[in-house]
Amino acid sequence: YNSGNKILSKLTVDTLFLTENCLINLNSRKSGTDDSLSIYLTDKEIMSKYPYPYKIISFEELESKLANNERFFYAIFDSRSSFCVFESRSVDFLYLAYLNATLSEKRIIKKKMESLAKEIERVKYFK
Repeated sequence: YNSGNKILSKLTVDTLFLTENCLINLNSRKSGTDDSLSIYLTDKEIMSKYPYPYKIISFEELESKLANNERFFYAIFDSRSSFCVFESRSVDFLYLAYLNATLSEKRIIKKKMESLAKEIERVKYFK
């Protein structure tokens, strides 16, 4: 689901902040004997289909930015069940997608970032 919100088009130039939990590879925990599965994914693995500015930050950095009332865009991966994009001064989400738990962790996040990029591209013409 997405709101069709033209505010998303600002992400073509504004940085999207993602919390570092997007890099945790939950699949690595399922196979405790396989050393080839890393605990963490790289941002290049999950962001290859997202051509816009982004930065991975800690939860503490996100809390600080929110406490300072800064205006910015951020994404939250909620327990790997949903992916939401917010503008910091609004309580409404700009974009919401549910995650398909049957896909590998890397593919889930990569596909959602690709979907978000497509939505940004679509709404940027509605300025």
